[in-house]
Amino acid sequence: GGSVEVESAVAFYRLAASRVKLTVCNIMSGSLRNPDKGIPYGEYQKHGSAVATENHYAWAAEGFKVLGRLAEELGFRFAFEIHMGYLHDLPASTKKLLDTIGSPAVGALLAHGHVVYFPSAPALRESIPMLGKRLFYVHLKNSVGLREGGRFPVGLGEGEINHREYLRLLKENGFTGPICVEAPRQGDREWYAQQDIAYIKALIHDVGL
Repeated sequence: GGSVEVESAVAFYRLAASRVKLTVCNIMSGSLRNPDKGIPYGEYQKHGSAVATENHYAWAAEGFKVLGRLAEELGFRFAFEIHMGYLHDLPASTKKLLDTIGSPAVGALLAHGHVVYFPSAPALRESIPMLGKRLFYVHLKNSVGLREGGRFPVGLGEGEINHREYLRLLKENGFTGPICVEAPRQGDREWYAQQDIAYIKALIHDVGL
């Protein structure tokens, strides 16, 4: 059960810390799907935290309290990626999970590029202050909403997420963690990745992050 998984994770991170310098590690709890198998996975607002019970938060917290103590001991931090299909699929549910865990070494990884897939997605100006000092890590990607539903991935500078505002809000809220440019578009991914990196470097310079 869960205790075996926690023991295995503790052994893994002890081994990893003995070999490399750990800083912030991206983590996920178990996937959480609606028990109604007729609901498509793409209806993200009907899975994850939408079907979570208090027991889901308690079970996740039990294991990550142990891992949080380990991270404090070894001098690194964990960050739950805010991702559809999990208990931590939105900033508010992630904050609730972090409050339940209560460890200074366990925080959030804001992936707003995932959050925008929810019909009532919270704005960055709401999410970033909500997570506050427990925002340890950020993933950046962009997309455009389609009239028939769903979203189409595009370059960082070409979608509906305003990354200039994103970085400005991070700076205003005292963010000092790592930023990851994630998942270039399909096709010539090397070229698209170079474009994304050039764009985000220009923004970091402009914003002074």
